[in-house]
Amino acid sequence: AEESIVLLKNEQDILPLQAGAQLAVVGRLPSDGGSTSEVLLAEKLKQRGWEIAGVAAGYDIAAERNDDMLREALSAAQEAQTVLLFLGTDKGREESVLLNRRTKLPANQLALADALCASGKKVVAVLSSQCALDLCFAK
Repeated sequence: AEESIVLLKNEQDILPLQAGAQLAVVGRLPSDGGSTSEVLLAEKLKQRGWEIAGVAAGYDIAAERNDDMLREALSAAQEAQTVLLFLGTDKGREESVLLNRRTKLPANQLALADALCASGKKVVAVLSSQCALDLCFAK
């Protein structure tokens, strides 16, 4: 169980996603080679029949909060019924916390999640990390 954990909190029966729902894709999935871009994620979802209403990076995984990127993400979410929010840690951050065996998401990602949730949109967070994440913010 230490190696892999799935946590699913499905309030308001958001999942499974409704066929034909308008989705916004925000964020990136960290990977060994950098990150999988929001554009690639949106293309893969579109190939599987989902309607994409908006796409935005939302944050720079290696930087501090960027209000322009946050506004872009909120704009991308405006026409969507549901926001798929991709969050996670990069390999450098994970290596720096190996001794603690758990880490928090970066502040810029938490600010983005807060802003999208406050927008009134349904938000599905997809988390990717190779270390345990402290999810005390997910109430």
